[in-house]
Amino acid sequence: STFSSASDILYMIITFVFIPAVSKEFIFRSVIFGEYMNDGFGYIAPAVISSVMYAMIYFRIAAFPKYFIIGMILSLTSLIADSVIISMAASTIYGLLDVFSESYIANLMRSDYKLLLVFVTVAMLLLFVTLFFAEAERLFFNKGTAGDPSPVLKIRKEKLSVFLRSAFCRPSFLMCAVLFLLGVIVNAI
Repeated sequence: STFSSASDILYMIITFVFIPAVSKEFIFRSVIFGEYMNDGFGYIAPAVISSVMYAMIYFRIAAFPKYFIIGMILSLTSLIADSVIISMAASTIYGLLDVFSESYIANLMRSDYKLLLVFVTVAMLLLFVTLFFAEAERLFFNKGTAGDPSPVLKIRKEKLSVFLRSAFCRPSFLMCAVLFLLGVIVNAI
């Protein structure tokens, strides 16, 4: 759509980018990820569970893998930076790109420049991955050279199946799963 004034743009940014990014990151990276981290099964299981729940709120089975990957990236971002504020900023940037570049990308996909779009997308993805892991290395290096003790991770003695059973039976996951199924059914009708 076209933006006729600065107030329209500001409204779009606040309503469709900032508020959803902050609220989703608070819920999924702070509350849910933190809830599963306290179970003592490391970092991977809570990241996967919170990312599955993050992907389920979009109510589309076809979009599930995309949002699961985005959820994993945001979980990794908040874990490496040790702050949910950073994942909120990353989610806001993604939202800005999504809202303001969607029509341009759709037009490029219908044009003769598909190969150029794929090349630029892959190049930007590789650049992002390189910068992401370089910054992660810098943060961990600074933590290591500052003399901070490594956090002691209490690992539970139970098997992963016990964790998964308890994870999938929690009210937060069950509520998200029921809403996901209802959304899929409503979208199918």
